[in-house]
Amino acid sequence: MKIVGLLSLGLALALAAISPVQAQNAASQARGDAHGTYQFEAHRVYTHQTHARDYSQIVFQQGQLKEGLPPAETQEYVGAIKKSITSADKSLDKLQAAHPKDEAVKKSVDKIKKLHKAALAHCEMCDGECKKPEGGSKTVVADCCVEMTKNLDAARAETEKLMQHLKIDKPAAAKAKSDDGKKKE
Repeated sequence: MKIVGLLSLGLALALAAISPVQAQNAASQARGDAHGTYQFEAHRVYTHQTHARDYSQIVFQQGQLKEGLPPAETQEYVGAIKKSITSADKSLDKLQAAHPKDEAVKKSVDKIKKLHKAALAHCEMCDGECKKPEGGSKTVVADCCVEMTKNLDAARAETEKLMQHLKIDKPAAAKAKSDDGKKKE
């Protein structure tokens, strides 16, 4: 009887010693996410899409001004759009890898990547226009930005559907903590 009591006590102590991170990883593995980070990958996709869309809007809006946006600066923004989309695609790959048997995830990821690819094609057109003498046509650049934004809006809508399917909330707003570790109101 004493041995059973000691074993029970030992088991209780061992379970109490499991850190919250280990418990989270165990839960993540049970869900099929070996790394426990697929929620963050979804947040990264969403964030990178938002940045890419914002940059396309900057190029569009600045291009509407009389002096326009210098071609070199336009190319910098287009480069940032490309980088954001590429980063989003890498996170999509990780997200899909965390759910290899979920057909809905595969379909959503494929649809999002197709929309990203279309946005990247408009980036290339915009970039090519900037390399022309006199900086190319402001109208072509504006039209590229309009199409990029449409693609990125559709990709974000599909990302939101994917997040709902996976029961992942949108990224929470950052809130400062007080010195005692509690959130400030």
